[in-house]
Amino acid sequence: MELRHLEYFIQVCNNNSFTKAAEVLGISQPTLSQQIRVLEGELDTPLFHRVGRGIKMTEAGKLLFDKGKFIMQQFDDVYNEIFELKGVKRGVITIGGLLEDLTYLTPYIM
Repeated sequence: MELRHLEYFIQVCNNNSFTKAAEVLGISQPTLSQQIRVLEGELDTPLFHRVGRGIKMTEAGKLLFDKGKFIMQQFDDVYNEIFELKGVKRGVITIGGLLEDLTYLTPYIM
């Protein structure tokens, strides 16, 4: 199982839709469906009941969703800790101000 497959699966669960998850992930819906089928093939079990146009997680899907969220959080934590060790600061900074001020300050900030 690749982390990418797990990320795709979690997005489908969070959005309760292949189409919406594909939009969030920036991939096509057929590609996402194929990747989920690959994951189901690796695990040799269906992860969703596909009912009409909707989906519902199977018991295996619920288990993977719960454990998968934990795994992805652990991966993010390790990734961030390694960057902290290297002294690389990461994050988002939001700067507000008047247009005139930002025009003057931008070269100094960047």
